[in-house]
Amino acid sequence: MDTLSVLVASKRTASGKGGARALRRNEQVPCVVYGVGSDVVLISLDKKTVLNHCLKSDFLSRIINLSVEGENIAVLPKEVQFHPVTDMPLHVDFLRVNETSEVKVNVPVLFINEEKSPALKLGAILNVVKRSVRVLCTHMAVPEKFEIDLTGAKVGTIFTINDLTLPAGCRLHQSTKLSAILANIAQTGKQNADAGTSAA
Repeated sequence: MDTLSVLVASKRTASGKGGARALRRNEQVPCVVYGVGSDVVLISLDKKTVLNHCLKSDFLSRIINLSVEGENIAVLPKEVQFHPVTDMPLHVDFLRVNETSEVKVNVPVLFINEEKSPALKLGAILNVVKRSVRVLCTHMAVPEKFEIDLTGAKVGTIFTINDLTLPAGCRLHQSTKLSAILANIAQTGKQNADAGTSAA
């Protein structure tokens, strides 16, 4: 796992809708930290900082180090609430973790080297069925992403969860099946028509 991202936060005392609105007027996002037998901590983060991190595909599967007035808290983002019109972040829930914590996360699956697949180069399509996989990991074993290498992939190739390499300290969630399909490579209608013309 890469070095933890550090976000500088401030404690807040005001709660409820009035306090949250006041924070948002000052370009702050109200947040809450909970878990691991500790008291709930109310904090706020800079809106631009939250937005920049929310735009990353691995935000909800990355352990973050919150610096809260001299205290460092390792957390996992659990939920982000967005404004229904502006799509700006309104609130973030963070789960506090420690070295022995096992967390449940959905890790994004990325498909790399499309240009090295002979099928895709000839016009076939990659049908993506699942873009994330649910796993259980210890604090420091949460992967940022899983990668599927498309090098040499031909028409008819099927990729399943069994093709993923899980790091030490990480296991599939009980709801995740090894046989579950992540993606497959299929011919387009045009390719099928061209193949029929050639055969004729």
